[in-house]
Amino acid sequence: MNMKKWSFVLWCVIILFASCSQNRRNYVVDVELKGLDKAVFAIHRMYDGKIRIDTLFANNNFFRINGNSDSLVLLNVTDVHGSRLFSLYVQNGDRIRIDGSIDDWYNIKVSDSPLNEELQKFRKEFRPLLEKKIKVQNERIYTTAEKVNRIRQLDFLADSIQSEIKKEIIRYIGNNRGNVISTILLREYLLDEKIYDTTDSLYALLKPQAKINIPVVTNDIKYFLQSVGKGRIGDKAIDFFLNDESDDIFNSMYLEGKTAVLHFWSPRTGISYTDRRTINQLNEFFNDTVLAVVNIAFETDTALWKNFLRKTPLDGYNAIQPQEFASDLASAYGIRYLPVTIVLNKQGYIVDRNIQGIFLIDKIKNMIEDKTPYIVPVKSVNKETKESEWLKNYFNVSFVPDNFVRFEDGSIQQKFVDPETSYLLPLKSDFVCKTSFMERGKHYVVKSK
Repeated sequence: MNMKKWSFVLWCVIILFASCSQNRRNYVVDVELKGLDKAVFAIHRMYDGKIRIDTLFANNNFFRINGNSDSLVLLNVTDVHGSRLFSLYVQNGDRIRIDGSIDDWYNIKVSDSPLNEELQKFRKEFRPLLEKKIKVQNERIYTTAEKVNRIRQLDFLADSIQSEIKKEIIRYIGNNRGNVISTILLREYLLDEKIYDTTDSLYALLKPQAKINIPVVTNDIKYFLQSVGKGRIGDKAIDFFLNDESDDIFNSMYLEGKTAVLHFWSPRTGISYTDRRTINQLNEFFNDTVLAVVNIAFETDTALWKNFLRKTPLDGYNAIQPQEFASDLASAYGIRYLPVTIVLNKQGYIVDRNIQGIFLIDKIKNMIEDKTPYIVPVKSVNKETKESEWLKNYFNVSFVPDNFVRFEDGSIQQKFVDPETSYLLPLKSDFVCKTSFMERGKHYVVKSK
């Protein structure tokens, strides 16, 4: 009997141990939200880019989310309309509790997860700013191009709100450079083309421990920096060759000496009435001796593209890029979504991005009327942007060491110092990937590919 008794106890221990081990190989989120009477979607975004979506039904306002991943997962919970109820960053071993109301996700209580509790604290503290940002963004989406003054007001408001959010995140990162939450805040709120330089600088300032083992976060940031860093205002446009609607080759060399508008779009999602009208007006107002409008479709199906153009003609030159976002063209021009509009001057430099309607027409009109040749901004060794100067003072860092010079456009050159003379020795653009910033008194590192 004693042997049987001990065998039974040992078996129970083994089962309990196995159960605990298994539990550590997944994550569980228990959610209780008042007012939840409809299905919700739990969207698990994995570190390797894979996405899993669970449809969940609440029982007395309660449901449980289960998952498994080898690394941090971004978990978004949305209603049936796609509106986000809340988001979490979870990993195997997490047992998290969520309590609150479906109508007030800023006050949702997160328990048993220090990382998510700290993030929720930040969101709650800056709730007025974040809510105002969403409100302005939504109004901007549904404001028609004819309401020019309102669009200007909304754009100004959006920039002002983003500036306030940016300052708060910079302040947080300044005090928490080794914290994973700093990297997450960077991903959630500062992946904005207009403040690319700030995002690039802040990411370089984060300590290694703030970036390790969170690829679901860092991959987004790296992709943003790599793609937006190309095709920026002031960059030289690359040459390209694409098939046109007549199965001939469209050569970008044709754009030389002309102001040009590159409109990247997709026939699968169509083209808005405003964009189509603007393109047609540009071709109507300005002849092709001074302006070239090139509509570049990202589409693998040539027949579908041609059929679309037959039903909905687009004035100007029409070309197709079948490799879409995987193409060198998308990489060189920083195309990460559609539609995108890029304006080139007569010398082939990018002078503006993503302006539409009357703003685009006015921009082209002024460029064509201006007979002064466009001059590429002169690189200045001593001049720094206000943004760089502010960050430099705030973080007490030196942006470039004595033997390197970083210009406003982000390029880097090595300064060769000689007793007789001093000059700049250009480095190939593909040699230096990024500079990491040096704290005063510490070693400076240049990371190369």
